[in-house]
Amino acid sequence: MSRVRQTLGDTQTGVTNRFGQYDPGYSMVNYAKTTSDEVAPGDNLAFHSSVRSFTGFLLNAPYQGYYVVEWRNKLVDAIRSQGTNFGHLAVSGIPTLPALAEKAAARTTPSRPYVDVPVELLQLGDLVKDIKNLGDNLLLSQTRGFRRTTQAIGSHAQNLGSANLSLQFDLLPLAEDLLKICNFQEQVDRRVKEIQRLRSAKGLRRTIKLGELGDYEATIPLTSWNPQSFDVYINSSYSARTRVRLGAHCRWLPTMDLSNLSAGSMRELARKAVLGLTFDGSSAWQLIPWSWLVDWCYNIGDWFKVNRNIIPAQLESVCILRHTRSEYVDEGWSVPFGSQTLTLSRGVNFAEDKERIPTVAYPDAQFPFLSGNQLGILGSLAITGRRTR
Repeated sequence: MSRVRQTLGDTQTGVTNRFGQYDPGYSMVNYAKTTSDEVAPGDNLAFHSSVRSFTGFLLNAPYQGYYVVEWRNKLVDAIRSQGTNFGHLAVSGIPTLPALAEKAAARTTPSRPYVDVPVELLQLGDLVKDIKNLGDNLLLSQTRGFRRTTQAIGSHAQNLGSANLSLQFDLLPLAEDLLKICNFQEQVDRRVKEIQRLRSAKGLRRTIKLGELGDYEATIPLTSWNPQSFDVYINSSYSARTRVRLGAHCRWLPTMDLSNLSAGSMRELARKAVLGLTFDGSSAWQLIPWSWLVDWCYNIGDWFKVNRNIIPAQLESVCILRHTRSEYVDEGWSVPFGSQTLTLSRGVNFAEDKERIPTVAYPDAQFPFLSGNQLGILGSLAITGRRTR
């Protein structure tokens, strides 16, 4: 059963005086907050909090006689008609809820590797070969010289592309893993604490920010609009921005009784998970050429990580946390108006939604925008024709 609660605030629409007709205005809603949640056994259920409000957008024009309109903190007609009935801009590039849930589960599973040792060992042969090829290419470039011919330019482009791929897929991952090993004991200690929480009555609960997805946003640059057309036709400009932040809450339960696990056994299990000391579907997937490109459009790799079972646990539930915030802003202005000055105060339409959305984790199609670095990798692949994982 759904429960809904609402809070309202109001404002005055201001005074209009013209041709001897005095309009004192009226009260209208300028703030509305609606909160809904599910009333049922358990927790971690659906939740939605929505806020809509506006401030400002007030016209002021001093009295100048019978025929000229006088305004005192008069709310413009466009906002009076709209009230709090507005929403967010359309934001593109956000993955689907199942894809987000799958990514969150992959990042919170107690079996996730900190350094995937078997995969790195199997790739050492490729690393040695890539370093040798890089040295041969650089030596060849020095001995032949940079001749300004089509053949030479193409050769150097291939060398640079090959060097970039070696850097992105071999050298940088190896350097990152070596740095991670420096924190190995700390990571094992943290994983031991996760196992202790996993075997508790509530299981392992983790809330994370999906930071690698970034903050998605949409904007409208300065755009003309007509806030007032009755008595005086008025033109102004506004800008708008919508931002979306994403997070997730995951709950894991053990698939076997861990209550009798000794401290030594628990630490050994944590060490095995941190180092990824197994060879399973996740390991094989990382070694398959072009798997990274498949993961860009269909998150198979996350699915393999979720189903890695070094520490016996299963995903009990996952909720996506979505925070959407929008502002539509008119900075206001002052202009000559007869013998006086007409002013429009700064106005802001504000919209905010906070949601907790229960969902199911499974691989789903997604086509996020490529970063500059990812485009560089694709360019290097196109130049060299090289296959890579």
